[in-house]
Amino acid sequence: MSTFYFRKESTEIFQCAMRVQRILGNCLTKDVYMDALEYEFRRAGLHVRREVELAVYYEDDAGARVRLAHQYPADFIVEDKILVVVKAEGNTADSNDYMLQNLLHAAGLHLALLMQFKEKKLRTKRVCRYTRYANSLNIKESEGLVLAEGLGIPEPEEYALKEGLVV
Repeated sequence: MSTFYFRKESTEIFQCAMRVQRILGNCLTKDVYMDALEYEFRRAGLHVRREVELAVYYEDDAGARVRLAHQYPADFIVEDKILVVVKAEGNTADSNDYMLQNLLHAAGLHLALLMQFKEKKLRTKRVCRYTRYANSLNIKESEGLVLAEGLGIPEPEEYALKEGLVV
């Protein structure tokens, strides 16, 4: 039997989002959904950090790397290992995959969950840093993280975020 990477945590996050969608419905502002999600995450016993500022770096053709003055605020980082992005407008087009890949790289994480509350039914997406979709990361329990090591994914204890995230 194979499992998803961070399956337990992902499931809890999705359950919280479904509860928020069921109670609040659609067409509210992003801030309202974020407030409700934060409440549900904490109620579920998840460690959550909201609007974490991610450092952005620019590297020119000569190889000079500069930290830009502005940072990008990530909506949520849950359990110091999963990036959660909330959308209350727009669509879940492939452009969101590229945005999530960039955010994952900036945060040094490997799994992002996109939650879109605009439509009547909650739309979600799992995106992994090393593969296009996290659903392709089927890790067999008997193999532990051996399969994950082949994909360049570090051991779970390496996921602990440090203050002042850098790339």
